[in-house]
Amino acid sequence: MDTQEFERIKKKIDILKEKRAKAQGAMESSLESVKKYGISTIEEAQEQLESLQEEYDANNAKIDAWYDELKGLCNWGLV
Repeated sequence: MDTQEFERIKKKIDILKEKRAKAQGAMESSLESVKKYGISTIEEAQEQLESLQEEYDANNAKIDAWYDELKGLCNWGLV
């Protein structure tokens, strides 16, 4: 291995270490911000997100059903 190859690999490693540190910091910051919701791990956060998504989808389904009911109560052709 020549010096240029060594320097090229070393630079790639340094870049990856920097990216890893940024990702770690972002993850820690994210976990810190969700602690107010009683979440302390990534797994708990994922579970909470899944639960909230289910609730969101259920509410959207209800809204759609109520909207369809309202449409049925009105004669939109006269409006």
